[in-house]
Amino acid sequence: RFWQAADQFYSEEAWPLLKATLILSVVNLSTSYLTEEIRVLSGAYSRALSGVPEAKEKVKAAYQLAQGPFKQALGLWYAHEKFSPEAKADVEKKVATMIDVYKERLAKNDWLTPETRDKAIVKLNVIKPYIGYPEELPERYKDKVVDDHASLFDNALAFARVEIKHSWSKWNQPVDYKEWGMPAHMVNAYYNPQKNLIVFPAAILQAPFYDLHQSSSANYGGIGAVIAHEISHAFDTNGASFDENGSLKDWWTESDYAAFKEKTQKDIDLFDGQDSYGATINGKLTVHEYVADLG
Repeated sequence: RFWQAADQFYSEEAWPLLKATLILSVVNLSTSYLTEEIRVLSGAYSRALSGVPEAKEKVKAAYQLAQGPFKQALGLWYAHEKFSPEAKADVEKKVATMIDVYKERLAKNDWLTPETRDKAIVKLNVIKPYIGYPEELPERYKDKVVDDHASLFDNALAFARVEIKHSWSKWNQPVDYKEWGMPAHMVNAYYNPQKNLIVFPAAILQAPFYDLHQSSSANYGGIGAVIAHEISHAFDTNGASFDENGSLKDWWTESDYAAFKEKTQKDIDLFDGQDSYGATINGKLTVHEYVADLG
């Protein structure tokens, strides 16, 4: 759909706006590498949006800058220090168990038609779990060499060129399923609807969420809830639009999708307007998380 309408954006009339947008993007991306005053001032808008009262401490900002270009390398080191192969195998079994539970519940679902239900199970059957850490570093990391004689800004530009070159190299090529979008040392997890995969970095596979030596019930109560949440994202208001191959496709029957929208609207109505830490919840913006939490 994007390329069908591309001529509306990439045209002579739109060029001044596109050029201004590119310049603004470069300026915004450069602020962290300039003076401390610019770094703090440039983050004022995002802090206001997110409710963060103060700028990040200088030492933390420096850490983010230093690890950013090498996050997968740092993550791999962390994983080898903190996450054993035995723990990885155990979590892989738990993810498989949770997917089986999801399939059993889908099989007993009483509001989906068999056609949609069977397609949902097909999607679950091919969901790809990534546990702990990638097996190897991205090939492009060998090109990220710090030039001790160059400025911080020039080094940042050099690393950006490496990443841009890598992005363009993926054009019209088969999807690389070995790529991780999150480093192993990040305490987080995610579902990627365009690849139909779930990722659990080593950092979230630590106590109290998970420990190889604690009880199975404690692990299922901790990381099990996170695993179930990420699986459910495959069928939230965003994931529901993608099929088992990650293609944007209407795979629901019309009546089933209408019923799904009716149910998710109840979630929106329930949370919309509620107070949360001094802010008011917009139910439409967060409904995908409610669906993932409720399963």
